[in-house]
Amino acid sequence: MLDAATGALLRNFTLPVPIGSAACTSNDCVGISGSTLIRFTLFGTVIGDPLTLPEFNILGAAVRGNDYLIAVYDGASGLRVGRFFSDNSISNLTPIPSGGTITALLSNDAEWFVSTQDGALTKTFLVDDTSIRAGVQFNASAARFAWDGKNWIAAWDDGHDIYASRLSPTPRRWRRRSQSPRRPTMRRSPRSRASATAAPR
Repeated sequence: MLDAATGALLRNFTLPVPIGSAACTSNDCVGISGSTLIRFTLFGTVIGDPLTLPEFNILGAAVRGNDYLIAVYDGASGLRVGRFFSDNSISNLTPIPSGGTITALLSNDAEWFVSTQDGALTKTFLVDDTSIRAGVQFNASAARFAWDGKNWIAAWDDGHDIYASRLSPTPRRWRRRSQSPRRPTMRRSPRSRASATAAPR
């Protein structure tokens, strides 16, 4: 376990299965090992029995408060997301209406943010306890996202220039922009300037 502020090693512990990634709340963590989810305390004590979903490859997990959202994939069902509960059970897995693969699984503490790479398109979705809502989509590969306290920020490059765009968190505005797969309006800046900023009108 590492200190979030300094990166210093706080403690060592061993889990019963090797994990490839993990997400943590202030109370516990969920580790991912292939098709298995394992919950453990911040001191490494396993909570309950691991949950194995043999038909799925578990792609990642994200935290919203004390809740976890997991993303899974299998060849027949495609991409799906669902909530992982404190009793180590999982909600119904809801399809993400996109091909390709999940490239981001984040949260702004109100809802989750999911992005996928579907061919040449980056597609985004907002997920809450009851629904999945389509967001903006645009021509870009390897886009990265972050929450600035009010908006989601997208950044990507086309091999020559670096772009950034501020995406409104309001679903109505997102849906209107997602009618076209074109990039959001932006200003271009040379790669040598290290970053670029832009905001859709």
